[in-house]
Amino acid sequence: MKKILGYLTSLLVLSSCSKSFLDVNVGPNSATNSRSDYQFTGALNTTASSMIGPSQTGGAWTGYYGFSTSFTGGGVQKTQIFTNTDFNYWDGPYHNIYDYQYVIQNGAAEGFGQLVSPAKIMQVYLFQRLVDCYGNVPYTQALNLQAYVTPAYDDAQTIYFSLIKRLDSAIADIKATTWPTPMAYDIMFAGNKTKWVQLANSLKLRILMRQAYVTANTAYINTELAKIVSEGSGFLTANAYINPGYLKSTSKINQLYGNQGYNENDVEQTNHRFIKMGDVILTYLKSTNDVFRIQRIADVKASNPAVDGTGAPDKTNFNNYVGIPLGAKGSLYLETLVSSMGSSQIVKGDAVRPSVFMTAAEVYFLLAEGGVRYGIAGLGDPQTNYQNGITQSFILDAATQAATATATSGAATTAAATYYAQAINNVGWTASTDKIAAIITQKWVALCNFDGFEAWTEWRRTKIPTIPLSVQTGASTVQPRRFYYPLSESNTNAASLAAQGTYSVYTSKIFWDK
Repeated sequence: MKKILGYLTSLLVLSSCSKSFLDVNVGPNSATNSRSDYQFTGALNTTASSMIGPSQTGGAWTGYYGFSTSFTGGGVQKTQIFTNTDFNYWDGPYHNIYDYQYVIQNGAAEGFGQLVSPAKIMQVYLFQRLVDCYGNVPYTQALNLQAYVTPAYDDAQTIYFSLIKRLDSAIADIKATTWPTPMAYDIMFAGNKTKWVQLANSLKLRILMRQAYVTANTAYINTELAKIVSEGSGFLTANAYINPGYLKSTSKINQLYGNQGYNENDVEQTNHRFIKMGDVILTYLKSTNDVFRIQRIADVKASNPAVDGTGAPDKTNFNNYVGIPLGAKGSLYLETLVSSMGSSQIVKGDAVRPSVFMTAAEVYFLLAEGGVRYGIAGLGDPQTNYQNGITQSFILDAATQAATATATSGAATTAAATYYAQAINNVGWTASTDKIAAIITQKWVALCNFDGFEAWTEWRRTKIPTIPLSVQTGASTVQPRRFYYPLSESNTNAASLAAQGTYSVYTSKIFWDK
């Protein structure tokens, strides 16, 4: 854990927001210019950018991505053999948590009390991700580093229980207060109270479903699901986007576009050439006749594609989509011979589309799983939720939120109905022999390019779908189940870390990983 200096640094430096996230001439988190509205805007933008690294790693380990053999690198992702100097998904989330903590501690006094509960909701999101990465983490003492310079670790299951209570408290506070609208500094929901409550309920649903294989928690999960239904605000039915007002100029573009696509001048970035689509996801899309999504999840290969009647690359021809097995070598997987990330997220020139925080598709699949497992009528009909999840995935892959949409919502909805009408296991509801397997499989497809970490976490929980081991010589023969606590934690909080005892990233599972 960072010492107190790290806490202060996070408040004074890390967030990049001012009255506008894109106004680089004002430093909102300087000692003389920090304010809760600026801080909240910056924290949301930081949350969006912090999703990219874990999504890339999780995506590689759940079959979304491979690595072009035109380049070296990516060794620890390819081999799944790594150390505590790799994959630091710890420092960033904790800094982000402290940004939100500034709002919680100062919002009311500064006249922005309406931001306190949203800040608490976002902290819940970050703490769950930390638990899902590492298991036990500093939690109770971590929010008071002035008193606890080297905070103790809390039990992962206990943190999960507490996160539900924090969300309940945030929901009650939101419903009890009056908010000014619109709120420009809320770059996710513009001060829409109902959507914030629905996000909180959706995160509660995610937390509860994560524990579905912890049989001792079955009664607890049933009770908490019933409480969500009784609360009455419902769940997200539309995607949650974070949009600070991206501009096509230096340091102001969508972060994923700049990381895995192109720069502000539309010059292709190395990651776009190196991180390619995985063989696992593309093979699955082909096996289920998913023409609509494959041509949006992936681009056609650049070299020697089959062409249509006009001489353009034939986007309906499955042979034009080539994925890479994790760890593959050889000339078959040079960068122009394989598929890059497609228009669902990356289109050359479209540098300003909003960042996807949580998808409606995921929420519908969570509802479908809850309905199947627990039979709570208030969660909705499982088949309807399942099919709505597929439909929302098609709509999102069509990029209807962007200027470069490839289909209308209506066309995507029609294509989705044709897709799930097929009598194919894990596609058509009636044809699927294991409803949970169908739900998780389709959630896995829907999360592709949007949240690879969540997909990998769900794979660890369910072992669905089947994900092959890396084919690279010398790679691990066991899939990782978690990350190492980072070296930064060993250097600054050694005693608390040592109290966790020895562990293995291959066999020491997170408590929900049954």
